[in-house]
Amino acid sequence: MTKPVFLLLLLALSIHAIFLIPFDGKTATRLKSRGLSEKTSDELEKIYKEYLKEKTDKAYYRYEELRKKLVRSMPAADRKIYQDYTGQGSSGNAWNY
Repeated sequence: MTKPVFLLLLLALSIHAIFLIPFDGKTATRLKSRGLSEKTSDELEKIYKEYLKEKTDKAYYRYEELRKKLVRSMPAADRKIYQDYTGQGSSGNAWNY
């Protein structure tokens, strides 16, 4: 494999990994300590566990869509906490949910 193709493939894989925020016990604890509500935390955990059952590209995109819908429907305080935690906060690089 040529170097540019390899770098492009590596970039694509790293982007895929960046968007998938694992929602395990550690993440839940960190977000709750920052003030995320119990309801939102439970919903995120439920969506992530559903993704873990399959671990396919189709499941990944379904996970992302459900996560985006949840972020859109979060109370403003929860959305700010979650986006700041995932690096999508008020620094100007937030996703348009």
